[in-house]
Amino acid sequence: WYRVQHMGGPWTEWRRYEEVSSWQAEFGRAVLVQYHAQGSSSYIVGDCVLPEGARCYARYHPEMFLRTEDNDWGMKDEGRMALVDHFTWAVNMSFNRFVEAKFAPFPNWSKSYGVMESRDVYFALPSYDKRDFWMSPTHDGTEAVRQYMLNNGFWSEQVSIASGSGAAEPLWLSHLCKPDPPSPSDRVDEGWQCHYFSGSQDRDWCQLVGEDEDYIYKANNRSQYMGDCGSCDCCRRPKFQQRSEESDMNRTCCILFNDLFLNYTVTSDASKCRAVQIAPAPPEPQSGSLWIALGMGIFWAMLPCAVAIKGVLQKRSKSVISMQLAPEEVHVTIRKTSSLVDQNTQSCTSLSCAPTACAAPIAESAEPRMDHAVCIFKPHRVLFASLEHVIEHEGGREKAIAGGLGKVAGLMCRYHPGSLICVTACMPDKDYSFASYVGQVRAVVSGQALCCDVLRYEAFGQAFDSSVDGEAPPDVTYYIIDHPIFRERDDIYPAPQTRRRTLEFYSLWCQAVARLIEQTQPDAYHCPDFHAAMAVMYIEEPLPVIVVLHNAEYQGAISTQNMGKHEAKHFGDIFNLPPERIIQETFIEGKFCMLKPVVDFAREHQEGYGICAVSRNYALEASQKHSVLWGLPEVRGIENCMPESERLVAIDSADEDAYAKSRAVAKRFIQEKFGLTQDPDARLFVFLGRWVKQKGVDYIADVTEWMLRTYKHAQLVMIGPVGDSYGSYARAKFDRLKDSGRFGGSLFVHAGFLEVPKELKLACDFCLMPSRDEPFGYVDIEFAWFGAAVVGSLRGGLGKLPGFYFQILNADSSEHMQQALRKSISAAMKAKPETLAAMSASARASKFPVAGWQRE
Repeated sequence: WYRVQHMGGPWTEWRRYEEVSSWQAEFGRAVLVQYHAQGSSSYIVGDCVLPEGARCYARYHPEMFLRTEDNDWGMKDEGRMALVDHFTWAVNMSFNRFVEAKFAPFPNWSKSYGVMESRDVYFALPSYDKRDFWMSPTHDGTEAVRQYMLNNGFWSEQVSIASGSGAAEPLWLSHLCKPDPPSPSDRVDEGWQCHYFSGSQDRDWCQLVGEDEDYIYKANNRSQYMGDCGSCDCCRRPKFQQRSEESDMNRTCCILFNDLFLNYTVTSDASKCRAVQIAPAPPEPQSGSLWIALGMGIFWAMLPCAVAIKGVLQKRSKSVISMQLAPEEVHVTIRKTSSLVDQNTQSCTSLSCAPTACAAPIAESAEPRMDHAVCIFKPHRVLFASLEHVIEHEGGREKAIAGGLGKVAGLMCRYHPGSLICVTACMPDKDYSFASYVGQVRAVVSGQALCCDVLRYEAFGQAFDSSVDGEAPPDVTYYIIDHPIFRERDDIYPAPQTRRRTLEFYSLWCQAVARLIEQTQPDAYHCPDFHAAMAVMYIEEPLPVIVVLHNAEYQGAISTQNMGKHEAKHFGDIFNLPPERIIQETFIEGKFCMLKPVVDFAREHQEGYGICAVSRNYALEASQKHSVLWGLPEVRGIENCMPESERLVAIDSADEDAYAKSRAVAKRFIQEKFGLTQDPDARLFVFLGRWVKQKGVDYIADVTEWMLRTYKHAQLVMIGPVGDSYGSYARAKFDRLKDSGRFGGSLFVHAGFLEVPKELKLACDFCLMPSRDEPFGYVDIEFAWFGAAVVGSLRGGLGKLPGFYFQILNADSSEHMQQALRKSISAAMKAKPETLAAMSASARASKFPVAGWQRE
C-alpha cells in the first residue's frame, strides 16, 4: 500500500501499490510518498520541479530564520537563512562567545525549534521486579540523542538535533563552531548552587521570579547540570558571563538546519553554506507541457465569455494562464459554461463570478464588462451573515455583541461600501417588533422539518456624522430569523460544541442562511468565521464568497475522537447531509470542522482566493498555524477601522495641560471608586475583557503578586467575565490575593460584567494585553485614544500602538510567558514620565481610517 501528500497537506487514502502512479504535482512544492507493509512504514521525498522544467530544492517550510541573542531575537536582523539543498537551510554568522538561539520558520514566533532540556530518567523497574538491585538512570533530552549518535559514529561532533516541541529551550551557538552547550569551565560562575528561601519565598516564588539583578533562579529539575544544587528545591547561579579571554575570539561559523529531519550542523567550513548543484531534469518532454497549456489558454481567451474555460483550466496546471488587471479593479474568473453574453452590449448577463483577490479595491463602475474572458464588477449587494449584530432603528438599538466581530458587524452596517443584506438570528429577551414579518424559510434538522419566521427591516442611509468619516451610509436590509431553537440559547454562541442541541442550532442557522442567499440573490456572500460557513453546502448556484476570520482559533471543531463513518452518519443526520459529503467536506485530520466547507468552496470555485483575516500579521499567523488554511495561495489581511466619530467620546487632548489635569481628576475618581490608595504618582494597569485563555489572563494572575510587591506605586484593575477554566484559575488566584489583605489599596478585581465609567480609560496608564492570540484588538485602540500605553505581546494585531511589548517564543510555556510579561511590566514602571508623555501623545494621535478599510 502507499499514500501521497504535498508537503504540509493532507494524505490521500491508502492505495494499492503500483509501479507507476499518476499524481497532480504543484510547482515548487515537495511530494511525500509513504509505503506500508506488514506493520512498518517509511517515506521517501518526491521531486521538486519548476514551471520551466528545471529541478528545485524541496523544503518543508517556505522560509527559515535563525534568531539569536546577538540579533535581538530577530528584531535587529531577521537572520534569514538560504535554501542550499533539499530541506537544508544555511547561514553564516560570527560569534565571540556562547549565545542562545532558535530556528524559526516564520517571521513571527508561531513555531520554533530549540533543544529539550537534559535530565535523568529513572524507569520504575522494581515495580514489577521485587529484587533489590542498583538502577542507573537513563539520560534524556536532545543532548542525549546527540551524544548517542556521536559515540556510536553516526554523527560528527558538528551535528546535533533540534526539537519543535512547545517546551523546547534555546540551543547554543558559539565561536567554537560546534553545537556543544557551554561547559562549567566556560562560565565565570560555578554552576547552579542551592538557594535558601527567606521571608515569604517558596517553590512557587522560585518558579516565577526568573531573575534579579545578580542571579538567575530556577526550580531544581534534578538534571546532571544542576548536580551542584543538591536536593534543594530552588537553585540559582550568577548571570551568565563569558571569560574575558574569550571575548576577542570572533569567528564565523556555518549553520545548517534540515527542516525535515530537524538535525542541524555548526561548522567552521564556510563552503558548507554554499548551494549544492541540483541534478538536471530528465531530457524527455513531460506530459502537460506548459507551452502547450499556455497556447491552449491563449486560444480560449480569444473566445467570448460564454466559452467553458473552467474545464480547460482543470485539465492543466493552475499556473497555465495568468491574467493581470488594473489594480483598482476586482478581477474574477468565469465559472459558468452556458452562453451568458449579450452580443449587442458585450456585457455579462446573469453571470456568477468568483473573486480571485479578496482585498482588491472596488472598481468605480458597477456595470460588469468583458476583458480577456474575465468579468469585472463592483458588487451591488453583499449578504453578511452574523450571529452578533447591531441594529439601529427608529425606536432605538438592538445589539448582541460578544467581541470584535460584534464591533465589526456594527461598522459594516454604517460604513459598508455598497448595499448590505445583514442576516442574523433572534436573541432571547430582545424586542424585534420594529421588523416586519415577510415569510418563512424551511430546514431539516435531525430528520425533522422546521419552519423559521423571517423578519425584515430596511434602513436607508442610517444617520451618523458623515462629516467626520467622510462617507455616506449604505442601504441596509436586515433579515432576522426567528425560531424557538434560536430563542432558547443562553448566550450568543451556544456551547459546548459537542452537545447535540448546539449542533442542531448551527444546522438550522446554516440552512436558513443558505435559503436567504437563494432568495435574495446577492452579488457576494460575506462569511465571518465558522458560524455560517456550512451554508455553502446547501446552495445550488455558487456565488462569490469572502471569508473574514475574526478568530481562527474557533473553527466549530470537534476533536474528541477520530471521526469515521459512524460519526459522519451522526453529523449527517443533524445537518441533513449525506455522510459522504460530511467526510469529504467537514473532516480534517480526524476531526469535524465547520470552517472547512467554505475554505474548500474557495479552493474549488475561486482558486483558493477570498480567505481573509482582520489584520495582516494575524493573517500570516493563521495561514501558518491552522491546517485548514494550508495550501491556500494567500490569506489576505484586512486591517479593521476605527471611525473618527468614536474619538469624539474621548477627552479633547489638544491642550496638553488641560489633558494632564483631566487625567489627574479621572485617576482620583477611579482610585476612590474602586477603593485604591489615593496616589497621584501611581501607575494604573487595567485589564478589561473576557477572562479566557486567549487573553492571557492567567499570566496576569501569576505575576500580580510579584508586580505589586516589587513596585509600590503600581495599581491593578481587573474587570471582565470568566469565560473558561483559565479565567476560573485567574479568579481563584485573585481571590486568594484579596483575602490575604496585603494588596487592598493596589488591587481591584471584578470577575463579571461591569459598566465601567469613561474615567477608567482616561485614568489608565497601561492597558494590559498579554494575549496568546489577538486577531486585531480594539481594546488597545479604545485605551490609546485616551492616552494609555500598551503592555502586552507582539501577537496578531497588537503592536500597532505605543507600548511595552514582548515577543512570544512559546505561548504554552508559563515560565517563558511570565518572565516576558514581568520584563515588560518592569520596563513600563521604570520608564521616565517624559517618555510616557510622548507615548501618550502618539497614542492619542493614532488613526485607523474608514476609507482604507472600505477600499480593502
